[in-house]
Amino acid sequence: MRKRNSRIYLTSVISFVFIVSCNYTKNISKGDALYTGATVKIKDSTLSKKEKNKVLDLTEHLPRPKPNSKLLGIPIKLGLYNLAGDPNKKGFIRKFLRKFGEPPVLLSSVNLEFNNKVLRNFLENIGYFRADASGDTIVKNKKAHATYTVEPGQVYTINEVNFVTD
Repeated sequence: MRKRNSRIYLTSVISFVFIVSCNYTKNISKGDALYTGATVKIKDSTLSKKEKNKVLDLTEHLPRPKPNSKLLGIPIKLGLYNLAGDPNKKGFIRKFLRKFGEPPVLLSSVNLEFNNKVLRNFLENIGYFRADASGDTIVKNKKAHATYTVEPGQVYTINEVNFVTD
């Protein structure tokens, strides 16, 4: 009896994952794409590998907006949102699915110039003056990914600070 219940549970979970994950880009309008995230690359030969990794760790969370959350590589919350269907229709199940779902993050909401300025500003704040950043998007099968290339330049530090007292 117990083995049968676990099979039913496992089968229902697997079928739910397949239903939710099937074609989650179907409700995206023509000419737009689902934003899947961004990567930051360092273009500089003067930085050591340790410094490059430090800059990557500090800048990888900066590009906005954040993409839809995923569980095991599947955007389940987006699938729940799409499963609810038309937002104008009423009903308990639709309301429930919309509440726990997540609307799609579209490429049209990504501002490359703003993200470039944020990356440049952040690098200047941590000491990399004359930093440069550029961004580009890649669209494939109604899915879009942004790639930002950062040139941090030389890091500047303050050698000594003296406070004069009266």
